[in-house]
Amino acid sequence: MLESPAALEEQRGFLLYSRGWALAYLDREEEALACFEEARTIRDDWPGPRGWIGYLLYVLDRNEEAVEVLQGAIGRWPDDAVLHYRLGNAMHGAGRKEEAVRALKRSLELDPDQVDALLALAWSLREEGEFERALELAQKAATLAPDNADTWCAISDLADQLGMWELLLSTMRHRAVIEPTNAQMWVNLGVAYSVNGLLDEAIDAWTKSLSLDPTDAYAHCNLGCALIERGDVEAGIAEVERAHANDPDHTRTCDRMRKALRRRRCDEVSELFEREDFLGAKGFLLGVIASDDGSSELWSHLGYAHLELDEYQQAIEAYRRSLTIWESNPNAWHSLACAYWEVEDMANAIKAYRRSAEIDPEDERNWLCLGKIALDQGDPKAAEEHFRRAIRIEGEAPEIWYWLGRALAERGDRSGAIRMMERALEFDPENEFLEDQIEALRKQNTRWWRR
Repeated sequence: MLESPAALEEQRGFLLYSRGWALAYLDREEEALACFEEARTIRDDWPGPRGWIGYLLYVLDRNEEAVEVLQGAIGRWPDDAVLHYRLGNAMHGAGRKEEAVRALKRSLELDPDQVDALLALAWSLREEGEFERALELAQKAATLAPDNADTWCAISDLADQLGMWELLLSTMRHRAVIEPTNAQMWVNLGVAYSVNGLLDEAIDAWTKSLSLDPTDAYAHCNLGCALIERGDVEAGIAEVERAHANDPDHTRTCDRMRKALRRRRCDEVSELFEREDFLGAKGFLLGVIASDDGSSELWSHLGYAHLELDEYQQAIEAYRRSLTIWESNPNAWHSLACAYWEVEDMANAIKAYRRSAEIDPEDERNWLCLGKIALDQGDPKAAEEHFRRAIRIEGEAPEIWYWLGRALAERGDRSGAIRMMERALEFDPENEFLEDQIEALRKQNTRWWRR
């Protein structure tokens, strides 16, 4: 029995729709679009062709056309969740972000379990800085589609944005199970290990990434810096050189290597400081700085070595050099002030202590030192103010209570001075020096001992 012309035309429409679907999945968007357009002229009684036309226009970056088609389709089928989802994507592509969010939310009202819509809304909210809400949506998508790599990609990105390092690591480990051949995933897993302090595991992940894609400059650079940090300096430099060879325009490569080398050198000099080998630390630092004089931290370390060796003028020069690189380093200003004090350059010492206190007003050391200088210069009132400021920051330091007592005694408040020194003795009950000072005050003896 022959089929009717109408039945044959309906069948042709279905075949065109099927062909368009297949072409779309082969990324042959223009051909697919033509198939769906023709299918719509035959079968305009259901949303399928219009939905695909809107989607393909969005993929082809013809977003306003996509919006027009999809809004027309929604006018006929207002409860079709997929149409609202695709409208949300097209709105987003057209830069109409608030409308995009409304369309995606409507899509999820109609069908709350759409994984693609959940992820699309999550990414839209992420762009608006609503990371917590976006994470909730991505995690829901993951429960619905635990093997969908896109869901875990969204979760890992949002965990990174929120600084949730443990979640980032657990998510990336899950991605390693479902995407074992994704080189970029292994790079990101290495980053997740690194921010969680797992250096050896990070090195393994970046090594795995490079086994999949040996040309990835970023992976070479990460691996190189990690090897340097672990102490494998030569191997690390070789990896960074490979990064540069694979991508000569990767300008951050050399900077990252220098930073990694500096961190390693700082760790090494800290070990020398712990052993109180200040002469060895000075020699080591002079050698390092000869080839890399751009690190504020290395210059500060050199200043500290000079201070401990009573080489005050050299310490001043090193700290001043450090501050030309990082002017707002409060610790360098404090140490520079101490060096000036040692050479009795009190004007510059006061300026440096004040600059340190301006940058970090919660460092009680600056106020204590300013108080001592004020007392030495015959201004016990200013000294008292500085000492009280220090006590408000660190109220359990016996030294500060002692010096406050000194300032009160100089101002004639002997009973107040005794109370302050007794307070100091509460925090350091075995201190015979404090006991002697208190006894001298009680006997109306004005003799003081320098500490």
